[in-house]
Amino acid sequence: MESEARNQINNDYNKFFYATMCHVCKRIGDGVPLKLCSNCKMISYCGQEHQKQHWKQHKPLCKAIQNVLQGRQGYNMNVRGETSEEWINIKQMFMLLVSRVLKRRLTMCEMQMFKFPRECLICHERNAQSLKVCQKCATCFCIKDHEDGIEHRNICASLELCFRSDLLATKEDRTNSCVPDMISYAKHVFDTNIEFLDMNDFIDAYGVIRDDSDPDGALAADHSQYLTRPLTLFCAMRLLHYSPRSNKDFVVHVVGASRAEECTLIGWEVLSCLLEIVMSVTIVMIGPELKYKYTSNACDPCTSSDNKSLFLSTTMRYTTTMYAARHS
Repeated sequence: MESEARNQINNDYNKFFYATMCHVCKRIGDGVPLKLCSNCKMISYCGQEHQKQHWKQHKPLCKAIQNVLQGRQGYNMNVRGETSEEWINIKQMFMLLVSRVLKRRLTMCEMQMFKFPRECLICHERNAQSLKVCQKCATCFCIKDHEDGIEHRNICASLELCFRSDLLATKEDRTNSCVPDMISYAKHVFDTNIEFLDMNDFIDAYGVIRDDSDPDGALAADHSQYLTRPLTLFCAMRLLHYSPRSNKDFVVHVVGASRAEECTLIGWEVLSCLLEIVMSVTIVMIGPELKYKYTSNACDPCTSSDNKSLFLSTTMRYTTTMYAARHS
C-alpha cells in the first residue's frame, strides 16, 4: 500500500489527512520513518523535504495549536474524559479554540487532524511506543491489546475503502474527464425504466463501471458520494408518495451546504430524469463554506429543453436568501 499511495498522489495533498502517513506523499509502511512535527505533534512527514514543503501552509495552524496548548484556554490533551462522547466533545472544543486563534474556519483537512489524531482507535492511548498502524486499512492506530479487537474488525474494511477512495480523488491523472460521468447516469435513467432499491442497485443498473476496473469497490464508492444526496431525496419522495407538479419549477434548498456537497454538485443531474416529469429542477446551495457561485445550466442530459437542471449557490444565511428571493 505504501508504493501504491506514493505512485498516485499529486501535489493536492491537503484534500484529506491521515495521522498514519506522510501528509505530503501519503506514504505509509514499516519502511517509512515518519517524523512528527516537533511543535504541534499532530502531523507527520517522511522526511525534512516534505516537512519543509508543507511548512508555509502548516505554520499558522501549528502556531495556533501551540498557543492553545500553552495558553489559559483550559484545554489539556492528557484529559480525555471517561467516555468516547466526552473525548469527542473535548476534541471539538480544541478545534473551536484553535479556530478562534486563527480567526477563520478550519478546513476539512484541518478538522480531520483534530478528529482523528495519532491515538489508539479503541482506548485513545497516545504513547507512540505502544501504537501500531493497521496494515490492512492503513488509517488507524491500535495498541497491541486492541489490534484484533471487534471494534476495529467491524470497521476495518470500511476504513480501507475510505482510504482508497481518497487516493482515487488525488490521482495525478484526475482531471474533469475523470470525474464520475453523471451525464451518462442521467441519460441511462431517461432512456430506461429499471427498478432499484438502494445505491448498489442504482450503480449496477445505470453505472458506467466495469467490474474488472473496480476490484476493490473504490470507484463505486466515489460515484456514491455524488449520488447519495439526490437519491436520498428521491427515495424520501417515493416513501411520501410525493409527486411535484409538472407546471411548476422544482426547487431544492441545500441548507448548510459544505465544500463536500459543492464538489459533488454535478450528481444532482440525475434527479430531473428520475422525476419522470418535464420540468426544471433548481438546486440552491446555501452555506458559509461555499467557494463558487453557480448561476447557469450545468447540462441538458434529457431530450426536452424544458427538462433541465439549474445550479445556484450563496454564502448568505437561509433567511436572508429567502428574503432576497421574495423581493427580487
